[in-house]
Amino acid sequence: MINVKLSSLGLEPVRGEESLVERVKAMPVTMEDYKDLTGLAEYVGVTDQFKDVIKTFHTPEGETPAGFKRELVLDKERVLRVDLVRDISPSHRLLYGRALQLPGY
Repeated sequence: MINVKLSSLGLEPVRGEESLVERVKAMPVTMEDYKDLTGLAEYVGVTDQFKDVIKTFHTPEGETPAGFKRELVLDKERVLRVDLVRDISPSHRLLYGRALQLPGY
């Protein structure tokens, strides 16, 4: 198995979002996504939702807030953006190596 990270795509960060992109550059990417995105995306950034969640939950760098998962979104300007999407399923008890404390589990 080959481990591929978001940084493996070699994309330039969106101007002004460099520190936020630093938070996600080690995000795992599937080999299929890597192949699909190579030559398609030109830049990497984050969504407005990502910015809002990080600000609201005061999330330390390298961590994903409890109850959220990271997803990739390709916008029309060929910018690959990382989004934070609600994920409250009980099966999602580990987020990027950090155990969640869920009541009743």
